Amino acid sequence: MNIHADKAVTAGSDSQIGRIPVVARDDHRRLLGLITRKNIISAYNRALMRRHTQLEQTQDEEHFE
Repeated sequence: MNIHADKAVTAGSDSQIGRIPVVARDDHRRLLGLITRKNIISAYNRALMRRHTQLEQTQDEEHFE
């Protein structure tokens, strides 16, 4: 399975595959890297923490108005 960089996260989270090769859109033979399940989980957790922090900041601002 090869996948373009912009689709790698979705594909990796929907499958039981441990690693996915990411290839260039303009040259399918050029390997850009590998994305792992751990990469996907880490990115997801960082996004959740950012969203949680932003929500807390918004609630704090509303509380002081």
